[in-house]
Amino acid sequence: MARAGCQNARVPTRVMFCGDVHLGRRPAGLPKELQEQSGLSPSELGSKVALSRAVEEACRARVDAFVFAGDVVERENSVFEAFGALTRAVEPLMRAGMRVFAVAGNHDVETLPRLARSFPQFHLLGAAGRWEDVSFAGSDGPRICLRGWSFPAQQVSESPFSSAQPRAPDDVAAVLGVVHGDLDNPGSRYAPIRARELEKEIAVKAWFLGHIHKPSLDPRSQRPIGYLGSITALDRTETGAHGPWIVEVAASGVLRIEQRPIAPLAFESVTLDASEWTDPEAFELALRGCYARTRDAFRAAANSARAVGFNVVLQGATPALTALRARLSQFESRRLLSTEFEGLFCFVAAIEDRMHEPVDLAARSLSSGPAGLLARRLLALQDPASPLAAELICRARKTIEAQSARREFLGVLAPAQETDEEIRARLVRGGWRALEQLEATRQGALA
Repeated sequence: MARAGCQNARVPTRVMFCGDVHLGRRPAGLPKELQEQSGLSPSELGSKVALSRAVEEACRARVDAFVFAGDVVERENSVFEAFGALTRAVEPLMRAGMRVFAVAGNHDVETLPRLARSFPQFHLLGAAGRWEDVSFAGSDGPRICLRGWSFPAQQVSESPFSSAQPRAPDDVAAVLGVVHGDLDNPGSRYAPIRARELEKEIAVKAWFLGHIHKPSLDPRSQRPIGYLGSITALDRTETGAHGPWIVEVAASGVLRIEQRPIAPLAFESVTLDASEWTDPEAFELALRGCYARTRDAFRAAANSARAVGFNVVLQGATPALTALRARLSQFESRRLLSTEFEGLFCFVAAIEDRMHEPVDLAARSLSSGPAGLLARRLLALQDPASPLAAELICRARKTIEAQSARREFLGVLAPAQETDEEIRARLVRGGWRALEQLEATRQGALA
């Protein structure tokens, strides 16, 4: 059947997808000196500013539709605060002739439908937990279909795919799906979804998910499926670029997907090797080098963040360990590691100390007792092909799974998300700490 709306289309239809906004929530983990040193208040780095930037970007890019992927509001009692911010966001979109859609998430299952009723062009997709398709065409672009599902209650233990999907229209270039849910976490109370459920819906060319704040969408994938991420970083665990995504649908059905990193706040993780450091000043020099490289990388990627917090990991064997740790205690208490690089304010959000005294593991492994046993295991963990390393990782995973199965940890620990490499790194950190304590005890006994 010929697609009358597609054959004559000269430009793509463009849709902006916006992940979790959480209006009413402020970013966590910001140093108290941030406003004093940079003039930036927490509210200037939060979701309201991020949403305003997204709207400006949508108008500048002349998109045809704007789609919220749930959790637009942080709490049900945030409706009054959210109403003003959402009104300021939606009105310019409507004036520009854009369609505005949303699915409700677990945070705004009651608030979002009430807000949607206040705006005639604001369409809540899949209300009351029933899948819904809405088709529309862009200005001079092909006709496309949005498929969505909204939370019917704050907690949903069944997959949204337990209810039937609509039949895909015949006259559209592409069907794009949007849903808020917990991917591959079957015990979740927040709409558990399995990846294979998304994959089997072959009529849908791409799935855009809300709920998890760290983006996982791969725009280069042949059939993109992933989380959009929060519109701005809300705490230090949400590293990487944040912002809305623009999807272009050509008349042929080919998709072009691009993230717009307009979030005012970002967090990055950096690992610094202290093995060559001979004095504490080397740490500050290395960190400032990271600041400068991040500023340059942000400029190259058109990332418009105004502040970036660093999760710093210090690792390696260093003879300056005692002096470095003394300096770290000063840095952490006085926040001396905050500075501004030509409009980008950089600060340390957290420091993880994996440093240790230089120890000859090979020599120590020849000894008997706990120190020798630890040294042999640390050596094994450094060799990816070691059968002992594989055994240690397997045993550690079983221990983690047993702990996470305890009632008090249900919904808190997610061992399936921890890779072998992450478990190996955890074992190495613990092993070095234990060996360091044993060495300190041995030196004390010899003194």
